[in-house]
Amino acid sequence: MHTCVLCRMHQVRYSLLGVTFKAEESNTECSSWYADHRPAHRHIWVAAPFAQDKRLNGTVVQSTTYNTGQAFWSVSTSQQLRLLEQIESTQDVRLQGMLDEVAARSIANDEVAARAAVLRLRKDEQAGLYLTDQVQ
Repeated sequence: MHTCVLCRMHQVRYSLLGVTFKAEESNTECSSWYADHRPAHRHIWVAAPFAQDKRLNGTVVQSTTYNTGQAFWSVSTSQQLRLLEQIESTQDVRLQGMLDEVAARSIANDEVAARAAVLRLRKDEQAGLYLTDQVQ
């Protein structure tokens, strides 16, 4: 599974022998909101910190956990939507910068810096600066 770092549209890729033959995209509440409130964009996909290999009948053969993407995926799609809504209503440039940093560090596979950016979001949220659910 992949998600766009900007809008949080989800994508599942189907591969056989390392060749992707199908990709299905699905909207989320966040990606639908993003399409209505932000300019059109090219999706920037970040892989989930896990993968499952399945047989053609859907039976799981193996699951793998990766060290990359964990920080980005710790901010849920609904939390990112609430952050984006707050940015739009308050024009909070600092919050937008923090969200952009999480995305940029995740794209660069810099998990340490991405985790630090998420921790700054958590700290500010705990101080009552943001109107979201707790960032995990």
